[in-house]
Amino acid sequence: LESNAAATKTGRNEYILAAGTAREELRKVASDRDELAVTIERNEERLRSLREEAEASTKGWNEAVLVAEAANEELQRAISNRDELAAAVEGNQAQLKSLREGVEAAEQARQEAEGRTDATREELL
Repeated sequence: LESNAAATKTGRNEYILAAGTAREELRKVASDRDELAVTIERNEERLRSLREEAEASTKGWNEAVLVAEAANEELQRAISNRDELAAAVEGNQAQLKSLREGVEAAEQARQEAEGRTDATREELL
C-alpha cells in the first residue's frame, strides 16, 4: 500500500510537472501565435502599400506613355507640315524662276522693240 501511495505520489508529481511544462509550452505557442499574427498584419499592410505604390507607378507610366504618344503624333504632324511647306517652297521657287525668266524675256523683247523703234524713227527722219 505504501509503495502504491509512493508511486501515486510520484506519478502525481510527474503529472504536475508535465502539466506545468505543457502550460508553459501553451503560453509559448500562444505568444508565438500572437507575434505571428502581428507579423502577418504588418506584412498585409506592407503588401497593400506596395500594391498602391505599384498601381500609382503603373498609372504614372501609363500617363507618361500617353504624353509621349501625343508628343510623337505632334512631331509627326510637324514633320508632315514641314514636308508640305518644303514642297510649297519648292513650287514657289519654280514659279519665281519662271516669272524671272518671263521678266527677262519681256525685258529683252522691250529692248528689241525699243531698238526697232529707234531704227524706224531714224528712217522716218
